[in-house]
Amino acid sequence: MEGGEMTDEQINIAIAKSLGIKVVPCTCSVSPWRCAETRKHIPNYTADLNACHEAVNSLSGGQYVNWVFALEEICGMPTGYNATARQRCEAYLKTIGKWIE
Repeated sequence: MEGGEMTDEQINIAIAKSLGIKVVPCTCSVSPWRCAETRKHIPNYTADLNACHEAVNSLSGGQYVNWVFALEEICGMPTGYNATARQRCEAYLKTIGKWIE
């Protein structure tokens, strides 16, 4: 991973928020187990193609076309059939304008 890329946790949180899942910030320095409890309720979009598919299905028709183009650019190949869940998540966040470089 390059220095400017989002971490898996940042990606998962950004997608969860975009889908209306309430993400409660936690102060791990006070109660580390509560952070783990909060984070386990956020789907692991970057590793789970089914969870990623749920996010992609939330896109409108025009957004979906943009997602396909973004995915092709990330994968360097047409249609991105072999794209990983993380690559699909990156394309999703780029499509909705939430990707952070």
